[in-house]
Formats: sequence, C-alpha cells, structure tokens
Amino acid sequence: MRKLTGYILLAVSIIGGIYLVFVFFDQWLGSGTTTQLLLDGGALVAAFIVFCVGYYLVTALERQ
Repeated sequence: MRKLTGYILLAVSIIGGIYLVFVFFDQWLGSGTTTQLLLDGGALVAAFIVFCVGYYLVTALERQ
C-alpha cells in the first residue's frame, strides 16, 4: 500500500509540475503579476516536495 501511495504521489507531482511550468512561463511572458508568479513558484515547490515524499515512499526499505 505504501508503494502504491508513493507511485500515485509521483504521478500527480510530475503531471502537476509540468502543467505548472507551462502556466508559470505563460504568466512570465504575458501579463502575469508578481503575486501570480510567487504563487506559481510556491506551487512548484509544493509539487517538488510531494515528489520527494512519493520517491521516499517508493524507495524506502521495508521494516521487518
């Protein structure tokens, strides 16, 4: 169950991160405000943290 949760977190963070990068660049090249750019940057950091948690859940050794 732990590995399944980890794989789900990895998939969600990768898909969400790719989407956020496109939104971030669209706002950066367009008329994005500083607040929008900061929120998108924070969302990218959150996606990276979710990725790290998912990676840990998938690769951590089982306790016996």
